[in-house]
Amino acid sequence: MWSDGNGYGFNMQAHRAHSGHFVSELDVGSPAEASGLLKGDRIVEVNGENVEQLAHRDVVDKIKAVSDEVKLFVVDPEADKFFTEKNIVVVGSMDCVDNITCPETKPAAPTAGR
Repeated sequence: MWSDGNGYGFNMQAHRAHSGHFVSELDVGSPAEASGLLKGDRIVEVNGENVEQLAHRDVVDKIKAVSDEVKLFVVDPEADKFFTEKNIVVVGSMDCVDNITCPETKPAAPTAGR
């Protein structure tokens, strides 16, 4: 979560024409923006679990399941098109997956006497 304590700073929507859940909006300065999430990314997995066939509300619940951390596996529109055309099912454990972690604030330095 970020300093406003209200989510990760992105909205998601489902498309009727394309199955799946897609990032529709990003808040400036949010953890979602800092991690490199982009508008149009398709969310494939949440916390290691495939969510492609789940209802929108269920995906939202999985994202909010842990209040201060979420792991998303997403594909950008270009990669999504490539994999779809090649009939390749994408999963987070594929060798070609890049892992990006949102920067964290550094813990305060220990004080003397501790």
